[in-house]
Amino acid sequence: MTSTSENILTDADRLSNLPEKVVSRILSLMPTKLAVQTCILSKRWRYSWTLVHSLDFDDIHHSLHDNTQFRRSEVHHSRYGSSRDSLSLEIQRSIQRSIYRSECFSTFVNRVFELLKKSQVEKLRLHVDRCYVSESAVSEWINKAIMLNVCELDIRVNYIEFPSSIFTCKTLTKFTLHFINLYWHCPSSMSLPFLKTLNIDLPFLKTYNIYFRLQNHVDNALKVIHACPVLENLSLMSWYNNEDYKFKIPTLKKLKLTIRQSRPAVNKVILNVPNLEHLFLDGDLCSNFFIEDLSSKVEARVSCEVNDYRLLADLLKRLSDNSQLLMTSTSENILTDADRLSNLPEKVVSRILSLMPTKLAVQTCILSKRWRYSWTLVHSLDFDDIHHSLHNNTQFRRSEVHHSRYGSSRDSLSLEIQRSIQRSIYRSECFSMFVNRVFELLKKSQVEKLRLHVDRCYVSESAVSEWINKAIMLNVCELDIRVNYIEFPSSIFTCKTLTKFTLHFINLYWHCPSSMNLPFLKTLNIDLPFLKTYNIYFRLQNHVDNALKVIHACPVLENLSLMSWYNNEDYKFKIPTLKKLKLTIRQSRPAVNKVILNVPNLEHLFLDGDLCSNFFIEDLSSKVEARVSCEVNDYRLLADLLKRLSGAKYISATTYPNGKPANLKYPNLKRLELSGYVGMRWQLITQILENCSELEYLSIEKPNEGCWEEPEYAPTCMLMSLKTMKYANTTCYWDDMQFLKFILGNSNVLKTLTLQYAPTLSFTEKTRLRKNLAIYAKDCEICFVES
Repeated sequence: MTSTSENILTDADRLSNLPEKVVSRILSLMPTKLAVQTCILSKRWRYSWTLVHSLDFDDIHHSLHDNTQFRRSEVHHSRYGSSRDSLSLEIQRSIQRSIYRSECFSTFVNRVFELLKKSQVEKLRLHVDRCYVSESAVSEWINKAIMLNVCELDIRVNYIEFPSSIFTCKTLTKFTLHFINLYWHCPSSMSLPFLKTLNIDLPFLKTYNIYFRLQNHVDNALKVIHACPVLENLSLMSWYNNEDYKFKIPTLKKLKLTIRQSRPAVNKVILNVPNLEHLFLDGDLCSNFFIEDLSSKVEARVSCEVNDYRLLADLLKRLSDNSQLLMTSTSENILTDADRLSNLPEKVVSRILSLMPTKLAVQTCILSKRWRYSWTLVHSLDFDDIHHSLHNNTQFRRSEVHHSRYGSSRDSLSLEIQRSIQRSIYRSECFSMFVNRVFELLKKSQVEKLRLHVDRCYVSESAVSEWINKAIMLNVCELDIRVNYIEFPSSIFTCKTLTKFTLHFINLYWHCPSSMNLPFLKTLNIDLPFLKTYNIYFRLQNHVDNALKVIHACPVLENLSLMSWYNNEDYKFKIPTLKKLKLTIRQSRPAVNKVILNVPNLEHLFLDGDLCSNFFIEDLSSKVEARVSCEVNDYRLLADLLKRLSGAKYISATTYPNGKPANLKYPNLKRLELSGYVGMRWQLITQILENCSELEYLSIEKPNEGCWEEPEYAPTCMLMSLKTMKYANTTCYWDDMQFLKFILGNSNVLKTLTLQYAPTLSFTEKTRLRKNLAIYAKDCEICFVES
C-alpha cells in the first residue's frame, strides 16, 4: 500500500516477525543506547532490548545536543547563578553541561542493569572518557557484569577502582584495559583460570619524573599476566623499557608488544614462549630481545622505529632459525597479517575508489607510494561541493586570522559579512581548482559516470560546460547534473555514448538546440523547479518544452522520470520503447489539462503529486503495474484514471473513488493495494472483489462508517484466486468480526490473512480478536501486526 505521506512497499514487518534469539542478537551488535531506543517502535519492541547479551556503554553516544530538556533549562536557569560577564557565564554553562551529561550517563547505565532480563551477559564494553563517573560507580557496574557471568570485558575510564571479584572471575575469557589515568591497584592474590585473551593499553608518557607511576602500571600488568594459566593471546600497548622483563608463558600463541622509549638506556626482554605462533613488535625498538625455546612455526612481524640498527640486527639473528619469518618495513606501521587492499588487482582497486566521492578517493594518495596515483584510474567521478567544507581547510582558517581581502572594520557585523563573502569565494575557488586538477591527472580513457552537484558554491556557467564537455570526450555513459547556473555544451545533445541522463534544476533557464540526437539514451530523469506563481508561467513552459525536445531525441528511451511536471497545457507522450514512466505533477493553474499516453510496452507507471490532469491511455499493455499516490481534489479524475487502467495487472492507489464502481472491471488484475479509505460504505469492498475476478492479493483499510451487509454470494476471486489479504485498522467491533468471518469462511484458496490492529485497540480486545478468529481460520494463517 502507498499513501500520500508514506511510501510503504513491504508486505509485512519482517523484522518484528524474526525469532526472539535473532532479534536479541541484532540488538546486541549495536550500542546499548541505540538498542534501548527501539522500545519506541511498538509494543512488540518495548522490552526486546532487555534480552541483549552484550552491553556497550560509550559516553560518546550520550551527546548533550540531543537532550531538549537540558537545552530548555539552560536557557531559563543555571545551578550556579547568573553573571553579566559572558566568559564567566560560559564557564558556568560548561560546568553545568558536564555535570548534567555525567548524571544522565550514570542514570542510564544503572537503569539498564535494573531492567536487564538476561541471566548471562557475554560482553560488557564500558568507555567513559568524556563524562565524570565516580570510581565506586564503575566498580559497581563491573561487579554487576561479573555477577551476570560476563565473558568479555572492555574497559576504558578516567578513574577506576576495580572490584576484587574481577581478579578471581571464573567466567572471564577476554579482558581489554585502556588506561587514561595513572593509577590502578591489583591485589596480591589473583586467579583468572579461563582467561585466554588479555589486551592492556598503558598510558604513553615520556616524562621521567613520573617513572614510578609508569612502573606501577607495568608491575600490575605482569601480575595479571601471571594469574592467567591458559593465556593464549597477549597484547601490551605502550609498554616501557624501564627495566628488564621476562615473559614465561607456556600456553601463549600470539604476542603483540608496542614498546615506548621511556628512558635512553636499552633494557632486556626475555621471551620464553615455546608455543608462540605469531609475534608482533611495534613502536620504538629500544629493547634487546633474548628468545628462549622459540617454535620453528612462528611468524614474526617487526614494524618499529629504529635508532640503533644493531638492535634490529640482533633481533633478526635470533629469529633466523624460524621457517616462516615475515618482515615489514621499519618505517611503516603495519599490524595486520598482510596489506590485502594494496595487493588487490588494479581493476578492483579502481572499482572501490569509483564507489566513493572523488575527493575521498583522491585523499587515498597519502596512504603510501603504491596509492599515490591509484585514484587516477577511477571510472566514476563524483563532485559534490558538500564534501568541500571550509572547516577542514587549515590554510583558509590561518589566512582568516591574519588578513582579509576586503580589508578590516571595527563593526563586527560588517566584518562578519566580509568574512562570509571571503569564505564563499575561497570555497568556490578551491572547488573549481580541484575539479580542474582531477580532469588534468585522470588516466582513464573512459569515464562511466559523472556526478556534478554544485549548489553551495558559485561556479561559472562556462566552467560547468567545460567539465561536462571533458566528460563527453572521455565517452561518459551516465551524467547526473545539479547546478545553480548551467549552459550546456552543444556536444551533450548529440552524445553517442550517453545511456543515462539526470538533470536537477535549481534556476529557471536552460537552452536546447533545435537539432538533437541521443541514440543510446535509455534512462532520462528531469527534476524541474516547482513554482506556483503564475507570473513566471512562461519560464516554466520553457522547461517543459525543452524537456519534451530531449524526450523526442531519444529513440530507445526505456525509463522516464519527470519530477515537478506542470499542468500548463495538454501533452502527449508517444514513446513506443518506454517501459517505466514516473510523473510527479504539480498544479500550476486551476484548469484541468489532458495527458495522452501512447506507450504500448509500458510495464511500470508511477503517478505522484497533484492529480490535476485527465489521463487518456492508448494501447496500454496488460502487464503494466500502476502506482497512484496523489493528492486528489476531484475524485472524478481518479475514477477516470482507474477506469483507463482496467487492463493492468497491479494497481496501488492512495484512495478509491467514492462513487459506485460498478463499471470498473479489472479482468487482468492480480494485485490491488488501496491505502487511505475506500469510501464510507462497506459494500465497496464487496464490489471491488466482484470486479477483480483474477485477484490474488488485496490490501485494504477498514471503512470509516456504515455497516457490513453480507452479500448473497461470494465473489469469484474469493472462490478461485485470492491467496493473500491484508486488512488494516482492525477492531473487534461487530462489523469487523462479521466481515472477517465472511472472508475466512468463503475464501477457498486464502493462505495468509494479515490483520493490522487499530491504534486504539486494547490488549484485552486484541486477545479476544485473536481468540474469536482462530475458530474460522481453517487452512489460512492469520498474522497480527501492530499499527
